[in-house]
Amino acid sequence: MADSKDVRRIRGSKNRELRELLLRVIGDGHRYKMTKSGIIIYGPDGISGTHLENSDNRAVRNFSAHLRRCGITIEKGK
Repeated sequence: MADSKDVRRIRGSKNRELRELLLRVIGDGHRYKMTKSGIIIYGPDGISGTHLENSDNRAVRNFSAHLRRCGITIEKGK
C-alpha cells in the first residue's frame, strides 16, 4: 500500500495522464521509491523512473512503454 504522503505528492502533479498512470501502477502493488524530484518503479524485469513534473508531451507515453518493457502491465480504464 502506498504511503499517504507519497500519494498526495503524486496527486499534486499537474500532468493528469502521468498522475493517473502512477496511481494505477502503485495501486497494483508494485514497489516504488520516491526521489527528490520523481519516482522510481521496480518491475519484475527492471526499473523505470520519471520526474513528477514533465513538460514533454511524449514523456507519459515513453514512460508507459518503458514500464511495459520492465514487465509491468498497464490496463486502461482501471
